Amino acid sequence: MPRKTIALATAAVAVALLAGCSSTQAGPADVSSGAPQAPRTTAAAAPEQTEAEACALVEDRTQSFRSGATTPTTDAERVALVRSFTDEIDAVLPDVTNEEVHDALSTFRDGADTLADRVESEGSASPESLAQFQRTVEQVSAVCD
Repeated sequence: MPRKTIALATAAVAVALLAGCSSTQAGPADVSSGAPQAPRTTAAAAPEQTEAEACALVEDRTQSFRSGATTPTTDAERVALVRSFTDEIDAVLPDVTNEEVHDALSTFRDGADTLADRVESEGSASPESLAQFQRTVEQVSAVCD
């Protein structure tokens, strides 16, 4: 059941980031900006990875994060939790050769970083940027659920 666990871990990070971060500010954040994506290994270097294998790899490599994460109570703690999880995603992405899983995790990571940046700089995130980030969570859940 690793696919379910990675989807739950991603959702937990999303909830941590979303909790207490909304405001009535206008203006969506662009979570699909031209931010650089983690480098991919070439398909020629390894046999094709299935979605299940890719999700299991992510699950295995993020286990320490999931077991040690605590529920944040302040914006600073929420941002730190999200940054920690995105660091874990960055570390595993080069080994994720399944295109669908790689793309979903990259998009999630970029969205989480963008939203964390906004909370860090402005103290909150707009409802539009929260909705945009929620879509990235749904992408990961669709692939690894």
